[in-house]
Amino acid sequence: MAPYLSQTISDSLVLFFPFALLVSLPPTSRWAGRKLDLNIPFIKRCSLTKRGKSDKKKKKKKKKKRTMVQPSFATCTEVGPACPVVATTYGYYPQLGSNAFLTAFFAFLALVQLGLGVFTRTWSFLIALFMACALEAIGYGGRLLMNKNPWSKDAFQIQIVCLILAPTFLAAGVYLTIKHIVIFVGPEHSRIKPKLYTWVFILCDIGSLILQSVGGGVAAAATKSNYKLLNVGNGIIIAGIAFQVATMSVCGLLALEFFIRAYRSGKGFSSSGLPYGAAARKSFWIFCAADVFAYMVILIRCIYR
Repeated sequence: MAPYLSQTISDSLVLFFPFALLVSLPPTSRWAGRKLDLNIPFIKRCSLTKRGKSDKKKKKKKKKKRTMVQPSFATCTEVGPACPVVATTYGYYPQLGSNAFLTAFFAFLALVQLGLGVFTRTWSFLIALFMACALEAIGYGGRLLMNKNPWSKDAFQIQIVCLILAPTFLAAGVYLTIKHIVIFVGPEHSRIKPKLYTWVFILCDIGSLILQSVGGGVAAAATKSNYKLLNVGNGIIIAGIAFQVATMSVCGLLALEFFIRAYRSGKGFSSSGLPYGAAARKSFWIFCAADVFAYMVILIRCIYR
């Protein structure tokens, strides 16, 4: 009888224990203010409560993620914990020494070109070369400002637009020199008229300049987070540069053909063939070498970009 009673009492306590535990919980506990469904087992009710809490935490985390703003030129004005330098377009501080040197170097060249152009009265060549050197100097000056503050939107716009446009003016200067080389050696060796080297290729250069300007403006207006607009701007810039590469390639092939035909003629590069005789040979070839070097450097730069 005793074992039977003890077993009955123990079973009753086991069944009564969960209910007693619920009744004994203080009103400030997790169950306060909740309607209990006694038809649901106690363990299941606990798991449902924990799941509800975890769902609330997940919702809070999602809200926090949504409210987080990605660093961009629209939200950042200087480097800080919320606006790190790695989040900028370049992701680093532009070098101070190299950019300072290039700014001073191109500014000096701009002044030299201005003086030489006025002295020799080569106005078209002066405009092309002076604009190229001035834009290079301003562009590297913009990078100097970005060394102090990589989040400077004005400095970013200055350097990206100026450094993209400057080589276009240098290419225009190359076309002008090719025209005068053809006139100097002999227009009969050229497939096209000398004036077309400036009209056709400079107009194409202006077309690429417009494309690159539009693309640079779109890219400068885009923020770091607006990748779609940034990609559109970069695509327009690449289209302008590709058009410039094609233009320069055609011009280079025509110039190469001109030199080959002049050489095969037997008198194009002889002392008697040159208008000023043997005295002009050395300075002429130095000038041509400088022109070819400038052409190749600009072309390589365009292909690299």
